[in-house]
Amino acid sequence: MIPTVERILFLNKIPLFETFSVDELWQVAQALDEMHYEPGETLFEEGQPPHALYLIVSGEVTGSIAGRDFLKFSAESVLGDTAALDGMPYAITVTANCETSAIKIEREKLEDILEANPGAARGIIRILCSKLRFLADLVRPEDIQKDSDGEIRQLKL
Repeated sequence: MIPTVERILFLNKIPLFETFSVDELWQVAQALDEMHYEPGETLFEEGQPPHALYLIVSGEVTGSIAGRDFLKFSAESVLGDTAALDGMPYAITVTANCETSAIKIEREKLEDILEANPGAARGIIRILCSKLRFLADLVRPEDIQKDSDGEIRQLKL
């Protein structure tokens, strides 16, 4: 079991939690559950209701959409954050490539912490906005297909 102090030090390295005070990090650290996955084991599945946000401690996982692998994630990666925050289904499936350790925070626990700590919530909003801006910068005009009314029909990323 990872001691609370080590959890706080780990969380402090994660951009999603960079604006959290020590007290807020302490709350998150105490709410975390340690998870261990064998190769091929699924952390969460595309289309399923979100139950938690995951932080990879060690090992490597692959994200896939509709059965197609698209990206590998390793230590200090944050997964399921958007789904855990907005309540929409997970957008990807995440599967362990090797023995993988992760810590997760259940969606309800995360919501309780953010409701009690508005400053932490604002910090997460800033980080998610920067992720969105990064993704928006990846979109090229030729990747946007519009219908006859000018509405975006498809976006290729």
